[in-house]
Amino acid sequence: MEIYVQSRGYDQDKDYRWIKVIADGIVKEEIPPLSKNSISLIESSSPSVVLERLPESSLLLLITGLEPEKRLDIIGRQIRIDLAFVDKDTDDNELILRQLVARALVDEKCKELTKDISLYVELLKNPDLLQVNPEDVERVRSSLEKSNFQNQQKLAVELNLPEEIVSNFFEGKAINSLDFGKIYNTLELDSIKPKEIYLPPDVEYSPNEDNIYSSFVNYGFYVSFSKLLEVISAEKTEETPASKAADSIKKIGPNIPELREQLAEEINNSKLPSEIAPLLVVTGFKKMEILIEAQIWRGLSKLVDTDGWIEIPQAKSKVKLSLSVMIELVSAQFKWLKSLVEPMVNFKSSENLEEKSKDEGS
Repeated sequence: MEIYVQSRGYDQDKDYRWIKVIADGIVKEEIPPLSKNSISLIESSSPSVVLERLPESSLLLLITGLEPEKRLDIIGRQIRIDLAFVDKDTDDNELILRQLVARALVDEKCKELTKDISLYVELLKNPDLLQVNPEDVERVRSSLEKSNFQNQQKLAVELNLPEEIVSNFFEGKAINSLDFGKIYNTLELDSIKPKEIYLPPDVEYSPNEDNIYSSFVNYGFYVSFSKLLEVISAEKTEETPASKAADSIKKIGPNIPELREQLAEEINNSKLPSEIAPLLVVTGFKKMEILIEAQIWRGLSKLVDTDGWIEIPQAKSKVKLSLSVMIELVSAQFKWLKSLVEPMVNFKSSENLEEKSKDEGS
């Protein structure tokens, strides 16, 4: 299974970015292969769920807007987590994604899902260690020479730090982030950006080895691929009844808890339709006409103003209506052009008749 995660870091320079998680500690920036049609069907600022069958014999599930408790950025804004899963189009994989959809649609289950996922999509807020980048070492040493401390020993005494720690700082070695901050602030090194080092729990830093967080420093959040995969596949181990065939009738309705729960039950027990298209869309403020136009199998939106589910008209009737409208438009344009051309033709004809009568008279 391919897993894509979008989130952000604590600091302002670590904004939202999609990454594809290859394995634990291995990632790259990449946007999930959601079709343009699906993108047009969701409100980006609203929690959404999309289940789509892709042309390459694969299934894609998008879940956006998960909000872990107490996960805020540097100015107190909620940090969300968006996820996308892509896998081969098999019965087993479809069942996993359908069960995941069912969890995401029901409020209480979604809270539990968010809590589980947040354990393995971690916010990298405060680095364990900091160090001066090699290219900045000479500038840092120069700052010490220009300061009132003159040498490392006097600085160490002033800050009540071991000389070894101060020496490591000026040699560009990693030291405790609190000790780094004392030296950094005392010498007013605001123009020099330190290198951040995050460590897994109970792991000591080895300067000769990359730790599993090193690939995630630029993003500000860490993803554990293996643990996240366990969360996604959690319900597969449970005994589940055989899935029923998909209901061929396409329906949309208002995005309300009651209908989300009904949809969760249906998607948990029924197979998906076979067409290659966005099949399920649950989102915020999207017009009912847009969902009808896309011929969504199941769609919920806050702008669908009905009491419950309504059936979507068959696409054929919509095509006939579109053709009839086109004919009317063409006919109207033809009449309009005719109204412009006819006076010109009549005027030209009258001119010809006058000239002809003059010629005959002469």
